[in-house]
Amino acid sequence: MTPDQPAAAPHAMLTGLKAAHLALMDNSARTTDEIRAILARGAANGTALGDPSDRREAQRIVDYWSAELLGRRDIGPQDFNPTVLAAFSEESAIGAGDAHQEATDLSAISERGSAAREVVRLAALARQWRDAGQAPGYLLQGAALLDAARHVDKDRDIAALVTASEAQDRLTRASQTRTRRLVITALSALCLLASLAALFSYQQWQAARGANADLSDGNAVLAKEKADLQALILASRDQEAASAARIEALIQEQATLTKALHARVESGAIAPQSLSPDLRTRIDNALPATSVALSPPLSADIRGYDASFLALEVPLPSLSARLLPFAANRGQPLVYPNFSLVQNGARRMAFFVAANLQRDMAAPEILSRGTLRLDPRLAPETQAPPDWAMSDTITLAPLVAVQDIVWGPYFTNGGPDRLADTVDLFVSAAPQQLWFAQGPWAALQTWVATKHNPTSPRVTLLTGPILRDDDPSTAGVPLPRGFWAVAVSRKTGTGGLIVDAFVLWQDGEPFAGFDPDLNRVDLAAIERLTGLTFAAILHGLESGEAAPTPTRAEGLAARIQELGATDPATSGAAADDIAAALHPGALPADQVFTLTTALVEAASAHADDSLGAAARARLFQALSTVPAAMWSRPDWSGLRALTRRAIGDVLIAAQTKDIPPPPEPLLEALRITPSPGPLVYIQFSDLSREKAQSIGEALAALGWKVQPEERVSQTPSNVEVRFGPSAAADADAAALLAADLVPLGQAGARAAKLKQIGTGTLEVWLP
Repeated sequence: MTPDQPAAAPHAMLTGLKAAHLALMDNSARTTDEIRAILARGAANGTALGDPSDRREAQRIVDYWSAELLGRRDIGPQDFNPTVLAAFSEESAIGAGDAHQEATDLSAISERGSAAREVVRLAALARQWRDAGQAPGYLLQGAALLDAARHVDKDRDIAALVTASEAQDRLTRASQTRTRRLVITALSALCLLASLAALFSYQQWQAARGANADLSDGNAVLAKEKADLQALILASRDQEAASAARIEALIQEQATLTKALHARVESGAIAPQSLSPDLRTRIDNALPATSVALSPPLSADIRGYDASFLALEVPLPSLSARLLPFAANRGQPLVYPNFSLVQNGARRMAFFVAANLQRDMAAPEILSRGTLRLDPRLAPETQAPPDWAMSDTITLAPLVAVQDIVWGPYFTNGGPDRLADTVDLFVSAAPQQLWFAQGPWAALQTWVATKHNPTSPRVTLLTGPILRDDDPSTAGVPLPRGFWAVAVSRKTGTGGLIVDAFVLWQDGEPFAGFDPDLNRVDLAAIERLTGLTFAAILHGLESGEAAPTPTRAEGLAARIQELGATDPATSGAAADDIAAALHPGALPADQVFTLTTALVEAASAHADDSLGAAARARLFQALSTVPAAMWSRPDWSGLRALTRRAIGDVLIAAQTKDIPPPPEPLLEALRITPSPGPLVYIQFSDLSREKAQSIGEALAALGWKVQPEERVSQTPSNVEVRFGPSAAADADAAALLAADLVPLGQAGARAAKLKQIGTGTLEVWLP
């Protein structure tokens, strides 16, 4: 100390720190800022505290409040670094002869900092254990317990946690000892039983040898009886098939006779009063009601989807309240031969198509598909326009394969003209990528026609697009991101149903075929994606029964809105439960995908912003707990692109608004980090410069080095990402860049090895 510095000054500062410590402990309404203030004061006091015992006492106070700070919900990234006393100032107390002692103290302070961080971490864990009702999941074992035991004198919560962990460890060891004894006893008993069994088996083998001759004779008799039974079964099957054919023929004959009788009544040849009441009822119901009668050129004798086709009522899906305003024909189904549909007038394609497939009555001689026509019952602006089918890469694909619905007397008696008038219509098709229509979608339709319950002659098929407000457009055609299909048939010999449900996506990288195991989903997933509701019988329920219990992921997805609650307890509990579910191994992979998708949709810029900035920050914090390896899965490529887009929107908004950025671990997992990489050059032709600039800004927010855009005279009809084919890193970057272009409204983006443009550069060509 200098001669004019009072010796008691450091002690006065320590006394003040203690008083502040006691006052804050008595304040049950203390705030996070008050805790930060006492930590800052304690750290600053270190410059005047040279006595080791004083420094230890001050550091204990700082450690206490550092652990208390970590237990609060409104902390930031800066609060995770434990506070350590500042180094003792040479100008405050070190004399000329104390230089060696100063160096020693500074070394001790450095070591103390490391120990302090360990104490803070253990204290935080101990408080979590305490606040969780001393849950056994927080108890320590092994090396962690030994390390924690060294700090029991520094914090009473640490001491309590160590004591409980040691007690649990003793119980575990005692249990293991008892288990080993039981195992040894059981093995001994098994050995004895095995010996007895071997002796018994030998005796039985001796007896079996004597009976072997009798068994040989019995087998011969059994083989003859089996052959007779097989012949009887085959004959019974043939008789059943013949009976079914006769019943079907009688039904068709009765329908024909009823229609003919109806015509004679209408012409006045037969007086209605001369018919029995039952016959008059049949005639009245012979034709469709006038409310669904078809207008020319569609035939008036067409019956559409038959809900009782499987001898069980399978009603049409129903539209949710949010879909009804967009439905054409007031949401009433349009009737066609063997199928019906409900049209989405706003998107100019069907919400769904429902068809009846009679496998043994197809009419292959009239399967050629003609030019598509408009349905005269609907306004042209509610149907797909002809120019949607003029692109080289887009086609209007039938939602139900034509060969599956062209069956029955209506076609066999009318020929190809009837096919053109009633099946080759714009309303029964939807725009698809050419590779998707000819590959996965065609393969799915073939699988339904041949592989779904192949022994059943009748199949009901429900299918349609997955429509979203932000669906991209290619060559001016709005493309659904995916399509769904549900195949239904009767179980052989039972009254139950077989239901196969699938979803196929066309907004990612092209793929060749259809895999029923990989593409299979449950009906609830299709309901969430489309807003439709399927009949209870398809869920395996009787009408009026309760719906199946939702999965854990579905339950947590329904709680996402709680993240915006003003009550910290509610929002904090929801955030903790969601983060715990996303911890590795807590949920199956498909449920992790379901919960992550719900979080991304809620965090996206186009989503309802009622959650607010704080809730969105909690959403991104929850997404940061998704295992990093999941984002690299091929089946997560579309979800990863949507997540990157959502983060990019936040990063752009953060440039002008006070919005906290997403956590660094999430940015790293999604590769949104500034790093040396390929330059991106945007070439565009028909787009406006403002649109090209907005695309460039969105890509720049995702970490791409985007150069000023350039207008060119001509570009390909589809978006292309060009890269140097000799560089593997560029190829990987091109695939990621193509994925990032999809949620920006550039569907069909694909990496194309068109020319060598130099390593380290990428070109985006926008039509």
